[in-house]
Amino acid sequence: MQHRCTMRGLQNALLVLTALASLSVCEGQTFKFAHLRWTACSKGFYDPYFPSVCKDATSNPRAIGFTLSASWGVTGNDPNRMLQQAFTDVSNFVNSNNTVRNLRLYRNKIEGQKAIKIGWREGKGMDTVLPPSGGIVDCPVPTCIGENTDYMFQIDRVSTDRTKVYARYSFEIIFPEDGVHSVYFEGCCRQTGTVNNELLTFHVRTEVLVSAINAVGPKASLRFEMPDTVVLRQVTSQVDAEKCAEQEMQTMAQCSAVDGCYHNFQVQALHPVAAFRSQISYRMADANEMGRYKCLERSDLADPTSPFQAMSTHCEPRVITANFASPASIELSSEGVVSFRIDKVGAWQATVVAVCEGCAGGGEDLISVLDFGIEVIEAWRFNNWQPPYSYFGETAALNNRDPPPSALVGITPLATFNDMMRYPMLQIQCGRSNFRAQRSSGLQMWDQSYLRIAYT
Repeated sequence: MQHRCTMRGLQNALLVLTALASLSVCEGQTFKFAHLRWTACSKGFYDPYFPSVCKDATSNPRAIGFTLSASWGVTGNDPNRMLQQAFTDVSNFVNSNNTVRNLRLYRNKIEGQKAIKIGWREGKGMDTVLPPSGGIVDCPVPTCIGENTDYMFQIDRVSTDRTKVYARYSFEIIFPEDGVHSVYFEGCCRQTGTVNNELLTFHVRTEVLVSAINAVGPKASLRFEMPDTVVLRQVTSQVDAEKCAEQEMQTMAQCSAVDGCYHNFQVQALHPVAAFRSQISYRMADANEMGRYKCLERSDLADPTSPFQAMSTHCEPRVITANFASPASIELSSEGVVSFRIDKVGAWQATVVAVCEGCAGGGEDLISVLDFGIEVIEAWRFNNWQPPYSYFGETAALNNRDPPPSALVGITPLATFNDMMRYPMLQIQCGRSNFRAQRSSGLQMWDQSYLRIAYT
């Protein structure tokens, strides 16, 4: 969904300059979705798009491989956007039959308020300090060459209408000391047109326990497998009713502003190590985790106990004083079941935190953050009566090693089983919240086969 700022009454040069300044803040923002995952280099981290990551660090227990997955809207090339060459990069990808994957994310190191950073800090939560090195990731594997004005992401895919691009960036960090460290991706700003957190900063993070002793703590993080935007239907058509036996799906059309109406979906996430799955719980993010962390730094960098304060060099005044908030219409259980009220049409931003309870040792937790969107639409107004549906029946073995080539009907592009890093994990179904394994090998991707989500 694209929204543009309107500029009226440009009657003199001053107003023109004001409008152009507004453009760089408003129209230039297309960030939609992000999360980070990690695996110890000693435990086999590998990304075929970034083969140098962890290649020479497999014997170092403090070396960790990370993958940042993100999505943006695609419009024309524009120097005011994070993806300044979005149209060119996406065109190169499409015209090369998906072989030229470079996607340039401008870091904007000159303007601190709008800077895009990948980095790390010692500690977790509000108990963090900058490492002596500064903790900024400049390239996938140090030592870095050149100015690195862009993070060179690799495109996974683009939407059918070429209005969205999905890409990832893998990198390696060799931590100098044992302990818990926070790795983050932050920037300014979010997209326009959302009910909450419009045009505010984002800060997506994951926490990792680093230990020179291989037996201590998890050696991989939880994996999110969510669409960038969960699209919920306010009105259920008869076609949907024929496919969805759930009573809730039959009564959606009766939703009213008086009694409300909630639709449930499961956060798609799983820890790759079975021993840690029982330790995962979920909660909504606080204001810092939604993006305010970007604005904060200790008042005295030389004193790790000094209080945090909002920095005008990090964030614009409007962001520092803004109200970072979860959607008012959302509820999230500790099991990861989202209940979202669908009596109003609109778009919202949501930040969910997965907590690995006790995984940092000493009763301390590790977290991973997911940043995504939720939209509520009236299906009949958007020619969206028949969403894609699973090729498999409810009782079919979805972990079949050799499934049919077209696992989804009505979806473009089709799922690609021989490239698990590219496989679009979204399956669009009817409200059940259980997980099913797609495969028991490779990257161990998972999905929910009967979740009512629209593919966008």
